[in-house]
Amino acid sequence: MIIGYILLGFVVYFLYKFVVGFVLPIIRTASAMKRKVEEMKRPYQQNASSGRGQQEQVNSERASSEPADSGRSGFSRFRAGRPAGKSKTATGSDVRPAKADYIDFEEIK
Repeated sequence: MIIGYILLGFVVYFLYKFVVGFVLPIIRTASAMKRKVEEMKRPYQQNASSGRGQQEQVNSERASSEPADSGRSGFSRFRAGRPAGKSKTATGSDVRPAKADYIDFEEIK
């Protein structure tokens, strides 16, 4: 009978530690993140409710001021199948990395 109470005590203790140490912090963090996301969305929602025509005008201004390749990474300018250092620019001239970009190394024999 005493063993049953001791085991019940351990179960209650571990359940308490699990809820207080794991479940409650996750719930608090999730609610805090939800609040932060809503705070970040609020200005965009206000802009959207004030008028779409104004937003479209801003978007078109941004598109005209950004370079055409702005959405791509720096590596996308090198085309697949061409060796590094042999890619060509829009004008057709070869683009080679500067000599300072190379690291000197000793040849292993």
